[in-house]
Amino acid sequence: MTGLLRGPWGVILVLANLLNAYIAYGALMIRPQGAWDESTLTGIELASGLLIVSGALTGLLTVFPVSRRALSR
Repeated sequence: MTGLLRGPWGVILVLANLLNAYIAYGALMIRPQGAWDESTLTGIELASGLLIVSGALTGLLTVFPVSRRALSR
């Protein structure tokens, strides 16, 4: 049964990690025009917070199939 579960969990985890990479890239590439550009700085802060939450959820999502032996460590 674990062989059948390995594929879907792998796809889900790859997609979650790609989403995390996209959010991190966006947060790094946004450049404010100056110290006065508050809306861009708020966007960077939002992307960084979203990345932390998304990374934590991806980590928790990884624990489930590893604990059920669907994926190896």
